[in-house]
Amino acid sequence: GEGVTNPFAPAWPHLLPNLVRLVESLHGIWAPPLRDQLLANPDMMHALTMPEQELHLKSNLSAVTDPILRASMDGAGALIRLRPRWLNELRHLAYAMLGTSASQRVLFTDPALASSVCRAVLSNLEHIEHRHMNTLLKQFVEPYVMSCPVPQLTQLVTPLLAPLLTHMLQRISFIWSPQAALQAKQQAQMGMAVPVQPAAWSPEGGLVLHEAAGTAVEDHVRDLIQEKIKRELTRTYVSLLGAWLALSGDLSKAFINYQGDAKPYPGTPLLSLAANAASTSHKPSPTHG
Repeated sequence: GEGVTNPFAPAWPHLLPNLVRLVESLHGIWAPPLRDQLLANPDMMHALTMPEQELHLKSNLSAVTDPILRASMDGAGALIRLRPRWLNELRHLAYAMLGTSASQRVLFTDPALASSVCRAVLSNLEHIEHRHMNTLLKQFVEPYVMSCPVPQLTQLVTPLLAPLLTHMLQRISFIWSPQAALQAKQQAQMGMAVPVQPAAWSPEGGLVLHEAAGTAVEDHVRDLIQEKIKRELTRTYVSLLGAWLALSGDLSKAFINYQGDAKPYPGTPLLSLAANAASTSHKPSPTHG
């Protein structure tokens, strides 16, 4: 198979166990009590904030001086502002490498290892910020599902998508609900800058914004960023559902071009998973408060 003949394939068994532990650690940083401890520390609280470059990109504000350059000019204290960037790049790299191992199909040669990767990805799911969930769906979940060999779909994809689809339906339903808007209004009135609920059930999606380059993040900028992140996550999820269910993308072309009585295309098992997730939406959702 593609994974066996890929020249980088022999390295993956050595890398993947470490990547599993790295993802578990990253997800654990955003979960209490470690997250609460970091936010209570004046020096470490910035590690959980949105990087300045991303903040200015999403808010359409003027770009700031690169923090690495500013650190060299302002002294070691400015390195504190680099921590969000380092953690963000580390997370992107970890997700991307897991996605590459899936797209090369190396991951599927060891079902036990693939299962451990999925367990790590699903760890502390409710505490993953909306912006990080968007990255996770794009960089790992999509290539994992789309690259999984058809005979292994039930064994390796179902344990990932069954809880993930259920969680995402509840998350998306909440952030577009009147309850989320009411919570956001109440938090603004109380002057709460740091979210207190798990990211999935908080109107700001777990986003933490502190002062950047000596300038406070104004309320209208905060609202703009949160709205963009919410729409990006929703768009990514809906787009991936279309691809997984063979409504668009390569699976759709394969389904259309298939000549035969039965159509054994990878999207078929995902229809039942989506149906199961939809049925859970009628059950009581997690306590949002």
